[in-house]
Amino acid sequence: MRGLLLTCIALATIAAGTTFVAAGRQWRDYRTLVESDKLVAEAQELSGEGRPDRAREKVEEALTVAPHNPRAHRERAMHLIARGRLQEAARELSIAAKSLPQDAGAAREAAALYAVLGEHREAVEWLRRAVKAYRYDALAYTMLAENLLATEDVEEALKAAEKAVEIAPKIPEAQRTLGLARWRSGDAAGAVSALEESLRLRRDDLGALVSLGSVLLELDRTKEAAGYLERAAAVAPDNQAVRKLVEATRRRRAGGDELR
Repeated sequence: MRGLLLTCIALATIAAGTTFVAAGRQWRDYRTLVESDKLVAEAQELSGEGRPDRAREKVEEALTVAPHNPRAHRERAMHLIARGRLQEAARELSIAAKSLPQDAGAAREAAALYAVLGEHREAVEWLRRAVKAYRYDALAYTMLAENLLATEDVEEALKAAEKAVEIAPKIPEAQRTLGLARWRSGDAAGAVSALEESLRLRRDDLGALVSLGSVLLELDRTKEAAGYLERAAAVAPDNQAVRKLVEATRRRRAGGDELR
């Protein structure tokens, strides 16, 4: 019995020692992260003062102190973006997002940059992470729908757009994206409804104006289409693609194609 008691005491002592060591390690990790975050804050101040070179040095110091600090990786990404090194910046944002699996915003940032790079499938994966982390993120669902449309996954894009509008019906981008998804799925009438709602929420949205004009042209509602396209031309007078579309619509109307 006495031997068993001594064994139990020994095991308890070992467990306590292990817990103490783990706690000490956690405390050191916390301190290095705090130190790294201070360096990131200094870097941001230097950037605000117009001293990007010194700011970048501070970011690198922050990463030397805590190589896995997501805030430092994000700050490095911002500097890379400013220098036009988008592919490298996307990798840094990916590292930050992986370190913050419950942060939908970090995943959205990574996705946004991959979308700019035209890597829509990569963007889709990050946006799926974002909506998994926070299922009420209407912006993430909207972005997910946009990138799914870019990958020709229309059915899933429509579901994502519908979810975005369900969560936040007053966001014009969500309504516009729903309109595009409906249009691509063959529901032109439904597309008109969503695009009209998008324009009710933001009257001068160029994308919604052009899209609605294009859908109405497809429906042979030429007179209405011309009105929206003229508005688009007024919003973006230097946009040659819009000007060509307006001119084509004018010729079509001049040829006798009127509102049915």
